[in-house]
Amino acid sequence: MTRRLWRDLRVWLAQLPSLRMSLPEAPAVSVRDPWPGDATRGARLLKGELVYYGGVRPLKPGAWPDAASSAAMRAHAHGFSWLRDLREIGTDAARMRARALVGDWIQSGAEAMAQRPDVVGTRLTAWLGHFDFFAASADDEFRQRLLRRMVTDARQLSASLPAEEMDGRAMTALKGLIAASISFPEHAAYLQRALRFLPQEIGRQVLPDGGHVERSPGAHLEALKNLIEIRALLHLANAPAPASLGAAIERLSLALRSLRHGDGGLALFNTTRDEPASVVELVLAQSGRYGRGGPAALPDVGFHRLQAGGTMLIVDAGAPPPPGQDRYSHAGTLSFELSIGRNRLIVNCGAAPVGGGA
Repeated sequence: MTRRLWRDLRVWLAQLPSLRMSLPEAPAVSVRDPWPGDATRGARLLKGELVYYGGVRPLKPGAWPDAASSAAMRAHAHGFSWLRDLREIGTDAARMRARALVGDWIQSGAEAMAQRPDVVGTRLTAWLGHFDFFAASADDEFRQRLLRRMVTDARQLSASLPAEEMDGRAMTALKGLIAASISFPEHAAYLQRALRFLPQEIGRQVLPDGGHVERSPGAHLEALKNLIEIRALLHLANAPAPASLGAAIERLSLALRSLRHGDGGLALFNTTRDEPASVVELVLAQSGRYGRGGPAALPDVGFHRLQAGGTMLIVDAGAPPPPGQDRYSHAGTLSFELSIGRNRLIVNCGAAPVGGGA
C-alpha cells in the first residue's frame, strides 16, 4: 500500500506544470514505426470508423469511443497505434485526418484510461513514430501543443514506473519512455530509469524456453515486437543495451516459430487474433530469426507441436499463468489445433475482447 501511495504521489507531482519545461522545435531524432499499417482500416478511419479486433466504433474529431465501448477498444483509440493505418494510405486526406484527430484529442482531454502507463507508452511511440507524417508540416502552434503533451506524458510515465501491470503492458510502457528519452535529450534521465526496470521485466515475462508468460501466441508476438523496437531505439541513441535484451529476442523468436501453422500464421490460443502471415514473417526477419521450424516442445510455457509430413498438431498442455499475468488466460488447457499443409482443419474459436460482456 505504501508503494502504491508513493507512486500515486509521483504521478500527481508529474502532472503539475513545470516552470522549467523547455520545448524543442521537433524531436531530436527521427523515430520510425517499423510495422506496416492496413490500408483497409485506414480507409475506414477516413470515414470516421475505428476497426479493432473485429469491433467498430466511431472515431472522428468530436467523437471518440465512449464508456459504452469496451476497455480494449478505448485503450486502442487513446494509444494511436492506428496512425500507421492512415500512413499506409499516404494521401493528404489521410495526413489531415491524422492531424485533426491528434489535435482534437489534445484539445478535448481524455478519460482516465488514456493515462494508463501502457496506453501512454503506446501513444508516445505512435506520435513519435509518425511525427514526420502528420506533424512535420503542421503550423508552429500545433507542433508546440503536440510536443508539450508528449513531454508531459513522458514525465507522468516516468513517475508511474514500475508499472503495476505485470504482463506485456509493462513492456509497452517502457518502450514509450525509451522513445521519449531519445527524442528529447533534455529528458535523457528517463532512459536510465527505463533501463533500470527493463531487465526485471524481461526476466519476469520471457520464460527459459522462450515462451511468453501470458501463454498467448498473440501476446508473445507483441512482446517480441516491443523488444525489437526497444533494441532499435537504443541503437539509434548509441546506448548500450542490457545483455538480457538480445538473449530474450533470440529466445522469443525461436519459440514463435513453434507457434505457427503451415500457412505461416499463429495458432489461435488464448485471445490470439488471426495475424497475417506476412506480419509474423516481418517480425521474425527483424529479430534475425527468419524461418519456419522451431523446437517441438516449449515445456515452460506448455505448448507442444507434433508434425508428420504436412500434418501439424499444436497442443496447449500447460497450466494457466499466475495471477497478475493472466489477462489472456482461458479455460482452454489441453485444447489443440490441427492443420494440414496450408489448410487449417481444427482451430480455436478465438475471442472478442472489444465485444463487451455478451
